[in-house]
Amino acid sequence: MNMKSLKFYQENQTGFLVLNRPPKNEMDAVFFSELSHFLKNVLPDLTLKGLIVTGEGRHFSSGANIAELGEFARKKELRYFENNINYLESLSLCSFPVIAIINGLCFGSAFELALACHYRIASYHALFSLPEITFNLMPGCGGAYFLPKLIGKSSAIDLILSGRSVLADEALQLGIIDIIADKKNITETALQLIDKLNSVYGQYYENPVN
Repeated sequence: MNMKSLKFYQENQTGFLVLNRPPKNEMDAVFFSELSHFLKNVLPDLTLKGLIVTGEGRHFSSGANIAELGEFARKKELRYFENNINYLESLSLCSFPVIAIINGLCFGSAFELALACHYRIASYHALFSLPEITFNLMPGCGGAYFLPKLIGKSSAIDLILSGRSVLADEALQLGIIDIIADKKNITETALQLIDKLNSVYGQYYENPVN
């Protein structure tokens, strides 16, 4: 499949799933259709020791196309949101480590995608937000499910209802991310974590967070 919003490649049994519409790497209906195809028809046939999810260019992703998202909400097309939640949940259920590498913006649906990964490694200038409340919406791709499990109800409610942004240092303190790394070393940090997890857990690896 020739994907417009994603690209995938593999190096030494580690897969790289890259959001590939720079500079914002926006996540629209085309993106979720391609993600669905990848998760259902490509990923099950791969032999991987880990999967890294990241964004092309300066940003992980600015999140959903707000106009499109609002239109789905206005028409009450709940199946769209349900399907997207299911796609992200299936990613969280992978039997090998799934690690998000986050540079720059990680907003809305992109934040929810990162939350569906088992671990999150961010650069020092990464910025996280669930801004849907500022558009009279609520997180529609599992943020209200994943975030409280990760950082507790009180902190999750604060982020969801305020829509405020947090930098990497606060995200680490809250427990949103696991590691902060220099941008030039961030991929190597993720690869080392995958090797460590495989060494410890091997084929019995289970998602320890979500």
